[in-house]
Amino acid sequence: MKKLILPLSFLVLMLTYSCKKVSEIGIGEPTQTSTTTANEWDSNPYKVNVVYFVPTDLDTLANYKKRLSIIMEDIQEFYAVNMAREGYGRLSFGLDRPNGKLNIIVVRGTQPKAYYPAAQGGRIVQEIEAYYQLHPTEKKSLHNIIFTPEYGPGISQAYYGSGTNCLVIDYPALGSTLLRGGGEAHELGHALNLPHNGETKSTKATLGTALMGNGVYTYDGKPTFLSAADCAILSRCQVLSTTTRSDWYTPQTVSFNSAKAITTNNIFSVSGKFESSMPVVKVIAYHDIKPYGVNLDYDALTFTGSIVGIDSFKVESPLNDFFNTTDTTQLRLKFVFANGTTIDKNVVYTFAANQPVVNNLFPSPIISGNNYKLFTFLNNTSVIDVAGGNTADGTRTLLWNSQVPAPNNQVWKVTALTDGYYKLEPLHALTKALEVAGGSSANGAQIQIGTYAGTNSQKWKIKPELGGGYELAPAVAPNSRIDVQNTNTANGATIQLFQSNGNNAQKWRFAQQ
Repeated sequence: MKKLILPLSFLVLMLTYSCKKVSEIGIGEPTQTSTTTANEWDSNPYKVNVVYFVPTDLDTLANYKKRLSIIMEDIQEFYAVNMAREGYGRLSFGLDRPNGKLNIIVVRGTQPKAYYPAAQGGRIVQEIEAYYQLHPTEKKSLHNIIFTPEYGPGISQAYYGSGTNCLVIDYPALGSTLLRGGGEAHELGHALNLPHNGETKSTKATLGTALMGNGVYTYDGKPTFLSAADCAILSRCQVLSTTTRSDWYTPQTVSFNSAKAITTNNIFSVSGKFESSMPVVKVIAYHDIKPYGVNLDYDALTFTGSIVGIDSFKVESPLNDFFNTTDTTQLRLKFVFANGTTIDKNVVYTFAANQPVVNNLFPSPIISGNNYKLFTFLNNTSVIDVAGGNTADGTRTLLWNSQVPAPNNQVWKVTALTDGYYKLEPLHALTKALEVAGGSSANGAQIQIGTYAGTNSQKWKIKPELGGGYELAPAVAPNSRIDVQNTNTANGATIQLFQSNGNNAQKWRFAQQ
């Protein structure tokens, strides 16, 4: 997962606040105090690990146990109130509280503070994982909030969420005389699988500012909320669960059989049929106005949809709730699985006369017997190429700039088989077929050519994707896809098999020749 980083202005604001008096900024005391009694979520089978990481030339800050207890229990209550509002009951994340007091795991770093600058937060995470290897019983879940003592101005130390971890800064005023923990609540959201999103017109009027948007500024003292989309994702988060399972966040797949987008009575509706490796429990639409993408999506509007039966979905987005109906927008459909895994399917659309126009929802159908070049979505100029134009069994495929006129080792004859599968034959060697080396299902398995024998390693599902591309899944590994290793677009980049992840490295445009 990519780092989800707060705007530079936020961190500067946080560190500036620590030098001011309360009266100067008008922020009151935290509303909840630390207790030594049981709370509602002590029985959760999984707990957020609260870690205090200390470089060798620093120490914990004064009164950190009491202050961070106040902060974490306050955030715990905030999450519970929002989950209840959205109909899930007072669910919140568990905390490890032996004897009614928050357990904070202190991990002493191996290096001084200069070794852990903002861009190297991963070093902190690696050392904490090494600590867990030696102390496995202290790890209560997959999710960590990691505090480090303040040791520099500006953005000199890590403050962001990445994967199931977030790194935040402890400073003397936190939880005592100043900030109530908006940054901590926001970054913890990232560590609990939440992306950025903002408020719609109606939620802005009724609920205030979305925490996973700009709520870091409003959390202490002004109306701030978790969106319905946030709560839907949290309802399938490990640390909010009241039951156990062994497959939290294991990779899943979802692909479309059909999809349509229509606008009726000023409601933008997207619906369709899909197939998935595990039940999908919720679908969410994120509308992210250009510029879009990670760290540019604080203004993304969210609308939760419904799953009909086991293989259909529908999500409606009232245009009256949009702030902007003129600019290019990315629609991200987020599918939430029963085990907490999420997968995004993206398409870009425009507006005409304030109405959405979606022209590239699905690619053109594949015509059996026709010849195609397969362009990667990474740059739309490079194609799957048989190395050196060789014809020997085991010759690997690679990424290469598309050539004009097209050499036959860059062109594939695509032929329908039974049960929805296809074979792909390189035009320079029509007795051969695209295959997974050795019939492997492992990540990184080589994609090559071999004499066609109709094996499952040579049979491919060609799955249409939103935005005009296809994914290719072999019968031998239906949850994996043809993938460009490390999203590398240089000539000679490795073509491999990899677990489905929705990345553009796994999407291909079939250009008929």
